[in-house]
Amino acid sequence: MGSSIPLLAVRDRWIGWHGETFLEKLTQDFIPSKLEWLIKQVEVQINQIYIPDLVDELEISQDSLTTPNVETIESLAFFELEEFKKHREEGAPEVLKTSNPDDWSEISKTFLYRGKRADALAKLLRIRRNSPGTQTA
Repeated sequence: MGSSIPLLAVRDRWIGWHGETFLEKLTQDFIPSKLEWLIKQVEVQINQIYIPDLVDELEISQDSLTTPNVETIESLAFFELEEFKKHREEGAPEVLKTSNPDDWSEISKTFLYRGKRADALAKLLRIRRNSPGTQTA
């Protein structure tokens, strides 16, 4: 019995779920409302990331979030690597083992999740930086 993974890739391309296929389709059949929707989704995702601790620790200005610069994105990417390194070296803190799994306020402050949040924010800010109509610094 063969693997279904190649079939999923074919299906994803056909449906438009594959990233490159999606971008190809977006540029070929350019409709401003699609681009506006995509940019809005990036904004929604950025607003759903808990960032006060990242902003404070990395001294990220509001301007750098609104109009992302390369330094901010690189700082977040480096921070992600450092947090994952701390997670590997120090192991999972007790909060991951003993806390209520629904208590995301504590869990999100662990090295692992701080790294994940920094990674997600860096990727989204990179998209924001490269979006049409965005002023880049």
